[in-house]
Amino acid sequence: MPRKRVSSFIGETFQPIEARDRAIRFIHGGFYAGLVFACMLLLASTIQYSQDFVYPSIEPKHLIGLFLYTALILFLCFRIRRAHGQISAILLIILYTQDFVSSLFNYFSQPESGPVYGIFGLLFLIRIILLLFLYRAVRGCSYLKKLDQT
Repeated sequence: MPRKRVSSFIGETFQPIEARDRAIRFIHGGFYAGLVFACMLLLASTIQYSQDFVYPSIEPKHLIGLFLYTALILFLCFRIRRAHGQISAILLIILYTQDFVSSLFNYFSQPESGPVYGIFGLLFLIRIILLLFLYRAVRGCSYLKKLDQT
């Protein structure tokens, strides 16, 4: 009797989507990854604001802009959750990639500053996994869009 192959997370990410429930599972994973991304932004802004409270170098307009940016990300997440958001998923993955790359540049330009110096590898791995979840959401949304057109 042949053994049933258990698919891994990464292997399942790049296999073709064959069922609607799998596409919806991909979309839900992207929704939750977007929520984690929004929480990471809120946490980063809170830490930045609390560190700069004694020596205020951040202006309130930058903080308001960050909260509006987070609101945009939450809006895109809920568009993805309703399975209406192929373009929303693409925009979310672009915003996430832009934030990820800018944080990498910030880290490597000032490696000894910041509280994440010791756990950078773990944070990098978590951010790569979130990027894969968002990619899966794009694939799930495109599959549902293709399914609805037929």
